[in-house]
Amino acid sequence: MPYLQPYLEAIVTALVGLGVTLLLALIAKLRVSVQQWLDARTTASEQEVLHLLAKEAYALSERLYIEGGGPEKRKQAIAYITEQLAQKGLILSPVKLEAAIEAAWLDYQTRSRRSEA
Repeated sequence: MPYLQPYLEAIVTALVGLGVTLLLALIAKLRVSVQQWLDARTTASEQEVLHLLAKEAYALSERLYIEGGGPEKRKQAIAYITEQLAQKGLILSPVKLEAAIEAAWLDYQTRSRRSEA
């Protein structure tokens, strides 16, 4: 059995590499889909403001709500974006806000995975 160890390690390493590659491809595809959905439902100026605020809200919720899970962080990020948009006189649906935060999250995941590879 010890003579199989190098082969098993090579197989496991290859499978992990394949899994990471598939995960990166899935994240990239999801990011494009979310971005297209957002682009179809908001004006250019709203999109720019929304994307900037989504990135800001995502970063803030990740930093301030470390103990909270994903749903709690998302709730806090939506509350932050809603408040910021209200100050600018913009009102967008919660679905658009959630999609923008999801796009910011996917963008972060894509960039962090690329830096790991």
